[in-house]
Amino acid sequence: MKSVFIDTETTGINPGKIVQLTYIIEENKVFTEAKNFFFMIEDGEMEAGAEKVHGFSVDKLVTLSKGRIFEDSIDEIIEDLTDCIFIAHNVKFDKKFVDAELKRLNLKLPFNKEFCTMKYFKDIVELPSRDGRGFKNPKLSEVVKYYNLDSNDILKTTKKLFHTNEVSFHDARFDTTAMYMCCLLSQNRPMLVIEEYDQTNLF
Repeated sequence: MKSVFIDTETTGINPGKIVQLTYIIEENKVFTEAKNFFFMIEDGEMEAGAEKVHGFSVDKLVTLSKGRIFEDSIDEIIEDLTDCIFIAHNVKFDKKFVDAELKRLNLKLPFNKEFCTMKYFKDIVELPSRDGRGFKNPKLSEVVKYYNLDSNDILKTTKKLFHTNEVSFHDARFDTTAMYMCCLLSQNRPMLVIEEYDQTNLF
């Protein structure tokens, strides 16, 4: 079984476009690869609020993407997502954007299984809801805090996983790594060094 831990940075809240697509792949519960894509967009497609969050301007994306758009990487993305368990923190959001990108190309989602880490960690982190009835869905940062993960350690791991020093805290690569590490910690499998990433987890 293939599991894909995924995160996106987008042009806004509603299905606009994906500007960064990041994922970590496991095959048969064994870490295999980490991938990252940047995509160029047109002027006027980026919402100001979205750019403020992730910091990717239209001009910056031209450089990061090397002029590539989502369609240019579609064969690789489809292959990686085919028959996988699509895992994300607030899975509905990321799935919605991937689905929108595929529909523009007259394609369908190549998987039918999904897993939401936000819902999964809800009863682990146990943060009280505003109305005091039950627990709220935790932000990824709140899960990271629950497991006492240091941001610098996550960043260091991210750079090793994705073989780059060009990554910051506001980057899908950082969030994907953080989510993945939290998932392993939830199963008592702390990831200390890259060489240990061939250890299995339960997702």
